[in-house]
Amino acid sequence: MQNAILHPTPFPTNTLPITLTPTIDRTSYALTQMSLPTDTPTPIPEPLKSIELGDYTIDIMTVQRNRKLDGRILLEFSMVFFNNSNEITSFEQIFTYNVYFNGIQLTPTSSLLDSTNKNMYTNIKPGAKINVVKTFELQEISQGSIELEIRPYGDKTHQFNEIIGYFN
Repeated sequence: MQNAILHPTPFPTNTLPITLTPTIDRTSYALTQMSLPTDTPTPIPEPLKSIELGDYTIDIMTVQRNRKLDGRILLEFSMVFFNNSNEITSFEQIFTYNVYFNGIQLTPTSSLLDSTNKNMYTNIKPGAKINVVKTFELQEISQGSIELEIRPYGDKTHQFNEIIGYFN
């Protein structure tokens, strides 16, 4: 099976290559970060969907369907989480969410046991953003719609419930 992707834009990274540069007296090395050429602007990928929920913003960058070596079929959400509040928090601390494939709720994979989830519990300060990845198990590979329900815990006024894409 080929991996299926809902949105073809690559997940952004904020890292540049690092090199070891000898010091002037050649007795040690310094870490130097390479810079990108100034004449070539780095394209900023557009999110598949940008969701504002009160003091928080979630940019869904990609949704991919992958088969793991153990045979599981996973639906992987790559997102950027923006903390616009006045509190230190993490994605998992703030949000309650459900994902549906063809109207059937998907089971999230365990963040503690599965290395496919990234930065879900990482705290970030007010004004910061972080790339997060959350995966859900699919029972079958078929055509269908992906629906997302998400809201901050205990907040009935800020919620998102929408079909965000389709697999063909």
